[in-house]
Amino acid sequence: MSDQLSCDYLIIGQGLAGTVLAHTLLSKGKSIFILDEYRDSTSSRVAAGLFHPVTGRRIVKSWMVDELFSFANNFYPGLEKLLESKFFFPGNLIEIISSAHEYNVWSERLDDPGIARYLATDVRREIYDDKLIRFLKLIALSGAGWMDIAKYLDVSLKAFSKAGLLHSGKFSGQDLEVCETGFNYKHIRADKIIFCEGSDALQNPLWSWIPFLQSKGEILTIQANTLPEEYILMKGLFLIPLGKNRFRVGSTYSWKFTDELPTESAKLELVSKLEEIIAVPFEIIEHKAAIRPTTKDRRPLIGEHPLRKNHFIFNGLGTKGVLLAPYFANEFANYLISGKELNQEVRIERFYSAFNSASSLLSKGG
Repeated sequence: MSDQLSCDYLIIGQGLAGTVLAHTLLSKGKSIFILDEYRDSTSSRVAAGLFHPVTGRRIVKSWMVDELFSFANNFYPGLEKLLESKFFFPGNLIEIISSAHEYNVWSERLDDPGIARYLATDVRREIYDDKLIRFLKLIALSGAGWMDIAKYLDVSLKAFSKAGLLHSGKFSGQDLEVCETGFNYKHIRADKIIFCEGSDALQNPLWSWIPFLQSKGEILTIQANTLPEEYILMKGLFLIPLGKNRFRVGSTYSWKFTDELPTESAKLELVSKLEEIIAVPFEIIEHKAAIRPTTKDRRPLIGEHPLRKNHFIFNGLGTKGVLLAPYFANEFANYLISGKELNQEVRIERFYSAFNSASSLLSKGG
């Protein structure tokens, strides 16, 4: 067709994964086209965008955090210049310690040089007192921050649309035609197709065999006029300063749910935890919820379909997506372009046995 568009890669989904991958491929001189069905309630748009160097009750370094943070700290500022917008906010984080036992655990973990390297020394702890927050000790960490993911997606959407690289609509497998030179999808011809669908992958027959885990997360935005806004606060939940005395508070995890709507029970849970931390009045401005997709091993999911040649997936970024996305989009792009091997821990091959099991059940009529 004379009006057919041709590209190297057709990307399905313009959430965090799809957007970061699109920018990465463009930076490497590749042509792309994006198909996306805009929704306010996707996990990328609802996510708080928090990142920090340690994780869990055992206080361990997040997986690959040194490499991930270094890469992201170059990637996003570069895009801010390109897109002429501010959405990436690295900074310090304060862990609120409320018991001697907690402090002892932290003190032991800080003997680990890998964790101790993230201790922040340039933090004004004196701005906090017991009239503002309830604490015994405060431990400050660097290598943290947050990203306004919704803003990043919006300015990227505008740039992609202006360049004629984005089409609004829901992907339909019935419209995908495999041909000798790649794919035809409506008016688009592409060499390869990459699915960056987030939780929608579970409804896509190509990928529904993958053992994704889904959790429902809920967050609040509050107004707290007397709470200092210099640092992110952490104590079983996070308080991210957004400016103008507003803070994002979260997040809950629910493994049993029937929809993606905010719930009163999650709001009460967050308010209860918040009142244990801060001693100042606040007002709830907004309450949002979304479904997060992740994998059982909490690693990204990257690679080619076991049977469908040139059908790829980039998914499973989970709650640490802000740091994971740039590094692994770059690794994925190098794999696509030059065949460079992917990190073993993120390769889709680790779930091929699930595909074989699903195929076996289907063949038996199960």
